[in-house]
Amino acid sequence: MNIPNARKWRSFLVLILIACTVAIQAHALYKPIASPITAAPAIDITSLADPTKWIQINASPYYISDQVNLLCAAPIKVGVEEGRRQNPHAETAITVFTNKVSYDAMVSPKSKKFPVGSMIVKKR
Repeated sequence: MNIPNARKWRSFLVLILIACTVAIQAHALYKPIASPITAAPAIDITSLADPTKWIQINASPYYISDQVNLLCAAPIKVGVEEGRRQNPHAETAITVFTNKVSYDAMVSPKSKKFPVGSMIVKKR
């Protein structure tokens, strides 16, 4: 190896060593910032199948249009009857359930602001 190449390699290795040292020091000094957002309560998914955990919102299944069914969106009364006349197979109905945390917000006629831990389930 000629002398200019040896100097280039030595300089390169020194730069790599400095970069590694800086990275190690930065990692050692790193302290995560506490998040102002509180974590949502943990969900025990085994309890989701327990019917005593859910409150049924609508007394009987509510028919929705095919478009809403495909979008999985909030049901609206407009277009349901028309869709059922055009498509005799449009028989999609939903039943809505909620947990105890979100029940009051769900049945309130006011604006819907659901508390942390709210769960709403649409059963087709």
